[in-house]
Amino acid sequence: MCAIAKVPVQVARDEAATEAVTFDNGRPVIAGTRIPVYYIVQSLAFDEEGLDGFFRDYPWIGRDQVEAAIDWLLDHLGYSGDEIDDTPLHWGEE
Repeated sequence: MCAIAKVPVQVARDEAATEAVTFDNGRPVIAGTRIPVYYIVQSLAFDEEGLDGFFRDYPWIGRDQVEAAIDWLLDHLGYSGDEIDDTPLHWGEE
């Protein structure tokens, strides 16, 4: 099990982020699915293909759902939008 799954869950401050994630047996999952949010993190951390590998494994999940779930996770880990905007992480097409 990925360590990120053990992060204490709080109520999301952002209404859109709240809709991005629901809970299944206390575990945060991508809304409308039973796919744990930490699967996204595992793909980013351990899959050579990154999110491409995630989307290959779960083709019915949209990019917007994944982005919203990651935003929810970052919010719950205490990252503000300003901190994230200063990173080289880009969600748009390159």
